[in-house]
This record gives sequence, C-alpha cells and structure tokens, in this order.
Amino acid sequence: MQTYLPYLMIVLAVCMAVGPVMMLKPSARAKRQAALRAEAAQQHLLVSMLSPDDLGLRVNYQLPIERALEESVVEWELSRQRFEHGAHFHKDWDWSDKDLQQSSAGLPLQRYLDQLPESICGVGQNRIGLYLVWREKGLGPEPKDIMLQLRSWLLELKAL
Repeated sequence: MQTYLPYLMIVLAVCMAVGPVMMLKPSARAKRQAALRAEAAQQHLLVSMLSPDDLGLRVNYQLPIERALEESVVEWELSRQRFEHGAHFHKDWDWSDKDLQQSSAGLPLQRYLDQLPESICGVGQNRIGLYLVWREKGLGPEPKDIMLQLRSWLLELKAL
C-alpha cells in the first residue's frame, strides 16, 4: 500500500493542476457563438443581445441603412407569438406595439414572413436599420452560410 501512495499523490496533484486550466477552455457553444459574431462583422451586420424570454436566447442581427439626417423613420417590430390567432397580423406574427402598426404592410410582408424559419422570432425596423431576431438555433452548422442567409433575408426585407 505504501508503494502506491506516492504515485497516487502525484496523480492527484496533476489532476488538481490540470483541472482548473481545462475549465478555462471555451465550450463548443462559446466557440460557435464567437464564430457567428465574427462572421456577422464580416457581413457588416450589427449584433446585440436581447433579454431572453421564456423560450431562451434572443440575438438581434441588424443591417444598418444609411439615411439622410432629416429623414424620419417609422419604427416597427413584428414578433412571433406562440399560437396563431385571427387578431394577429399574419398567422403567428403580431405587432409588438399596436400603436406602431404599419398601415402599408400587407401581402408582400406576409409572404416574407412565411419563408422565415421558426428560429427567427422577430423582424423590424428602427432608426439604425432593419433587423431579425434569431434564437441562434438551426440554419445549419457553418457560420458563414448562416450569416449569408440572414443578410439575404434582411436585404429582401429592405426591398419590400
């Protein structure tokens, strides 16, 4: 028994030294988020974290739009609800602020919303530009492909 005690102590000491260092390594999820943020910057998209709702993480990916200083912007947002209802704007999409409903919004915007996956939970416009709120789930494994898809949806929204 006494001959194994020094070896056991060495193994224990190594584990105590290596354990905390291993905990400093970023997780696979943290690496993926960092890659998504870096690719968003490459695609000239602004990223901001929103307060999580009861379904989890929400991240705002925004396409900045240059406007004249005197140009006024009507801010609006459509949020995906948990259920479809006749009082909603379209299926499970409804205005976040009933006072800011777009009177001009209609069939083109409804068709646009139909193509968005479930992981997109918000669409809108503010003084900076157009944005999509994404839960960072789905849309594939490659950050570059994901950001290209988000950017193409934002450009399509801009064209409406």
